[in-house]
Amino acid sequence: NMTNKVIYKLKGHEKFPLREGWINKGLSVAKEKGTHIFLESQGPDMLGVGTNMVKSIRYWMQACGLLAKDGNKEILSDMAEIIYMNDPYLEDIFSLWILHSNIAKNIEQATVWYMFFNRFNVDSFNKADMQKKMQQELFNYIGQQVTESSLKDDIKVSAYIIPMSRSVEFGVQLLESTYTFVKDIDGSGSSLPQTGS
Repeated sequence: NMTNKVIYKLKGHEKFPLREGWINKGLSVAKEKGTHIFLESQGPDMLGVGTNMVKSIRYWMQACGLLAKDGNKEILSDMAEIIYMNDPYLEDIFSLWILHSNIAKNIEQATVWYMFFNRFNVDSFNKADMQKKMQQELFNYIGQQVTESSLKDDIKVSAYIIPMSRSVEFGVQLLESTYTFVKDIDGSGSSLPQTGS
């Protein structure tokens, strides 16, 4: 009697929050060259970013439900094709909410995000609260203890995404509330990562 293996993922983002322009860059390059570009040596040149950022872009595309498994290879999902056809630059807020919804329900590839959005029912909290609750939820889900260090990066990176759910205002207001939020939760007053390519 084989038990079902629990699939989860921590730290796939290489410590990079999802940056503006990455999804449409990833979509257009994958459409033009094929999804294998993320795994090939010319990936960084094609995407105009470093090797770790290529891994991060691929991870975020998986987390957003834009890459799908097809046997032993990866293809653009139906949703990715629809977004690419109708809103390649992600200018429609509806596209952003689809991606946000996909991350929030993707327990296998965005495990910490899933736990936060679906199991973390509090109005205010700090980093320590979040760490403790995430460790508990991951223990319940995976069946074993997750070290604090393996969670730290996910919590730091997730802090840049969470305000999306707290406010429908995107743009500058989102950025400001994110900055305040990250300062509050991190307690370090650290600056936002640069959002260029």
